[in-house]
Amino acid sequence: MRIGTLILSLLVLAFGACNEKTVECSDFPDSLQVKIKNGETKTIYECNGQEMKLSFNKVNDDSRCPNGVACVWAGTAHITLNFNNSPDNFVIELKKEQAVDYHGTNYSILFEALNPYPAYDTIILPHWYEATLKLTKK
Repeated sequence: MRIGTLILSLLVLAFGACNEKTVECSDFPDSLQVKIKNGETKTIYECNGQEMKLSFNKVNDDSRCPNGVACVWAGTAHITLNFNNSPDNFVIELKKEQAVDYHGTNYSILFEALNPYPAYDTIILPHWYEATLKLTKK
């Protein structure tokens, strides 16, 4: 009977240990594409209660040449972003890459697109904007 009790105790300990899982986090992907709306905060990475949140705070300017208009210059757009509600916002320009340091890890952010695209004689309300960003781990 003592051997049965010992085996039962070992099984209880073994299965009990399985319930106390520690989740192993995968590293932040080498490359990640994010679509985020103006005014939105989005969790782009999460593990063991730690989150990496990205906020699209505002469209600073949108000088892109509207559809239906012949322009000398194609124009550009700038938006303000923020990681994890830090006190440091940063402005990024459309089609340009920017380096960002986040918790000692370097990332590159490429502002790929801003939708909707301007059109002649059309007003775009701020909350309609959606940015497409590509984050790359350096």
